[in-house]
Parts: sequence; C-alpha cells; structure tokens
Amino acid sequence: MATEKVIVLKGQGLRSEAKANSPITPGHLVDFIISGAGIGEMVVHSTAGGNAPRRFAVDQDFFGKEIDNAYATGDQVQYESMPTGTWVNAFLDIGEQVFKGEPLESAGNGALRLHQPQQSDSNGVMVFGELIKPERIVGYAMEDVDNRGSSNQSRIAVEIA
Repeated sequence: MATEKVIVLKGQGLRSEAKANSPITPGHLVDFIISGAGIGEMVVHSTAGGNAPRRFAVDQDFFGKEIDNAYATGDQVQYESMPTGTWVNAFLDIGEQVFKGEPLESAGNGALRLHQPQQSDSNGVMVFGELIKPERIVGYAMEDVDNRGSSNQSRIAVEIA
C-alpha cells in the first residue's frame, strides 16, 4: 500500500505552506521552529517520542513533482494538518519492524517508529496509569513493514490517531 505515489491515501487534511529551514521529503512528519534562528520555519519533527502535531509534508503535485522529490532549504513546503482517521504515506525509520495496528510515534528525524511507552517523568519518577506525553502517538500502522537491515527510511501507510 505504501507504494502509492501520493501522500494522503484516504481522507483530507488542511493544506498550508511554510518556508523550509532544511531539506524535507513529502511524507515526513514536520513541525515549526519555535525558538532561536528561523522561528516559524518548517523542519522535520525532531523530538523522538515527543508530542507531535499531525502535520505531514505533501508532494508538489501542482509542479508535476512526485513524492520522492524533496523540498530544498528555502523552498515553500506544502504540508497538511491531518485529522483523526486520515491515512498518510509516511516514513518508517531505519531498523524498525511494525505490524498492522501497532501505535507509532516520532523517531525524531521526520520518520515514525514503534511507540515506546514512557514509564517515568523527566525526573525519573515512575508513573503508572498516567499519560505523560498524550500527543506522542501519531498514528497506527496500516500494514506490516520490516525495515530492519535497511539503510533508508521506508514508506508505510499510517492511520492518524
């Protein structure tokens, strides 16, 4: 399924654009720089396991470009904010293996990885029955993908949480 040549597989997000602060490939989970140089510019989501908005870079279909054509630094990145239930053609991180239905979170490099439940807060205190980072699950794998032994991120169909 992730061999599709579009990013939005089912449903529709709210499309917008922002200036790229670094190269971004359609299908990457993206976010804004919120402090320091480049405030308001777009980057791949950089906090592994952190809270993440459901924003994904989409292809430049209006220029005839395909999903493997990356945006360069300084380009206007087309992205969509995805509502729950939307399916996207995202990236699974290097070395990951997931099965259909498993929860996914940010890998910190624009790709997704298998959700790793957090059992303690930032002070190392064990926390039970409490969501420490409620927005960390981005979506659910909609297919089995084995990316172990690969040196590249691979495409995966994801249903947005």
